[in-house]
Amino acid sequence: MYRMFINYIFIIIFISVMIFYIYMIYRRTIWDRDLTNIKEGSTLRKNIYADKVLGEENTVNLTEPDKIKNAIDKLKKNIAIFQITSIIVLLILIVVFFLNKESSFDFFKYKFNFNMGKNIEKTKKTKKIKKNKEDKTKKNNKNIVYDDSIFYNNYDNLYKIAHEESKTNTRYNAREGKNLIKHLEKNKNKLKDNFNEYIENDDYIVIIDPGHGGVDPGTLREDHYEKNINLDISLKLKYFLENNKINVVLTREEDETLELYDRIKHLLYYRKTIYISIHINSWKTREVQGYDIFYYSGKIEKFKYEESKKLGEFFYEHLKKQDLIKPRTVKDSNFNIVKYSNSISPALLIELGFITNDNDFEILTNNKKQDKIAEALGNTIIKYLSTVNKGE
Repeated sequence: MYRMFINYIFIIIFISVMIFYIYMIYRRTIWDRDLTNIKEGSTLRKNIYADKVLGEENTVNLTEPDKIKNAIDKLKKNIAIFQITSIIVLLILIVVFFLNKESSFDFFKYKFNFNMGKNIEKTKKTKKIKKNKEDKTKKNNKNIVYDDSIFYNNYDNLYKIAHEESKTNTRYNAREGKNLIKHLEKNKNKLKDNFNEYIENDDYIVIIDPGHGGVDPGTLREDHYEKNINLDISLKLKYFLENNKINVVLTREEDETLELYDRIKHLLYYRKTIYISIHINSWKTREVQGYDIFYYSGKIEKFKYEESKKLGEFFYEHLKKQDLIKPRTVKDSNFNIVKYSNSISPALLIELGFITNDNDFEILTNNKKQDKIAEALGNTIIKYLSTVNKGE
């Protein structure tokens, strides 16, 4: 009994140390990112991240060079602490295993026996089998459960399976990465989610991505952050499209930090999509103004490139009709968001104007003019979808 108690104490210590170390690894990635932005970013970005690292209240009386130097020193110190912590964690784990050198514990279907100086012994636990009991796995062989990797690699095949099964009134539940297709005959008349609705409704889904967010503010002017302008216009665009019976998904609906995967994962859930990433531009002089539209032209299937190019040119021409922000360019680019989105769906990144230009800035930060921008974008999307549905 005493030995078992000691074993559990050591297991708790081991798990606690590993959780702490995983948290430190997470912090290390943030420090590395901040350090890269401070060292290699634009002057504006350097200042933003330096304020973030030091705290704005601590940078009021500092000159810009001192602020950046102090921020770099602090990040380097944090990284050094992480390296020392890594060594300490390793030593703790060695001590834990040494002190608990003769122990064992069960994990899943295996039993592990530890004995210092000898090999770790792994034995398969015996299973108790009751006689005269039906094998439920055979009885329920229609159950279909897939993990993330199978879903992503076999999207088309899974769609066909689900479509065929749906003819027998079997419902499916698609969750984000977990049990992506699962037999739910008991609840067939109760549960409907995005995947079910998609099987029954083959309409296009418009995915709107408000650029930046959370700890990534984007560009800024005065007290206006790009991330907030992007979100305001995206929410207005969503409202306008939904009022016109267009299905819309926003990658974020509040001020939150998103990784690249979080911005494009929705493309995996729907078969017919267009993807619009909303951004605001900036420049070192105030004269430059106008909207830019970017699509990806790298190593992707030719028809996907042509779809995005067609979508970009369509947007460029139709947005000219709004009398707010002047047209500037439509061209290919290597932005990651359009690169990875375009591998699945027609995708654009739209820079709605320059926050550094007085005229664009006034339009982009005016509530009523934001409504007009959203309406212009929405009408363009509606017209594009009507041409696609007609096969033009």
